[in-house]
Amino acid sequence: MQPNPAITLRSLGGIFDLFIIGGPKPSQIVEDFSKIVGKPFLPPFWSLGYHQCKFEYGSLKRTKEILIQTQKAGIPIDVQWNDIDYMDDRKDFTFNPQTFSGLSDFVKELHEKGMHYIPIIDPGISSSEKPGTYRPYERGLDMDIFIKNDSLLPFNGRVWTNGQTVWPDFTDPKSYDYWSEMFQDYHNQVLYLYFLSIGMIIYSTDCSSRSLLMERG
Repeated sequence: MQPNPAITLRSLGGIFDLFIIGGPKPSQIVEDFSKIVGKPFLPPFWSLGYHQCKFEYGSLKRTKEILIQTQKAGIPIDVQWNDIDYMDDRKDFTFNPQTFSGLSDFVKELHEKGMHYIPIIDPGISSSEKPGTYRPYERGLDMDIFIKNDSLLPFNGRVWTNGQTVWPDFTDPKSYDYWSEMFQDYHNQVLYLYFLSIGMIIYSTDCSSRSLLMERG
């Protein structure tokens, strides 16, 4: 109990770092806070424009139709997205060769018009594919970067894929090497990808999620 207004902090163990930022102006508080946690990257100007995305466009043909409708309506669109229905059986780092045939050419056309393209990538890797058919899973096993269960085996759960799913452990520095390698492989398949959306990280029935943009290196 405190006789005056106060904050009481208790820790059960470990190192407790407490930073007091005096300000006094809000702008000074933000500036000092960013010195502690780091400053955000400066987004490119085009990323602040109008983006368009909807789940289940279903095909590249439909994606193009929606884009044309938007442009005819006089909406100054800067970025066209596709949700996970562009993937081959909802597997990361793939695209459906039938319904999204010509995706590389479409992305190139967008860039020639001063526009950009963002495909959503979920950080859940299918673990139900036949051996030798899905490199993102097998490479992750080789690098030993997937989250493990209490038996020290890769934890399998369910998310958007049509089977079992595993997740990279991003507390392991090797996961960043793995993730970068998978993006580079995918960039070699679908040219001109400058930004990728890492969408909705959801573990099993855990509904906590976050979304971020990742710049191509």
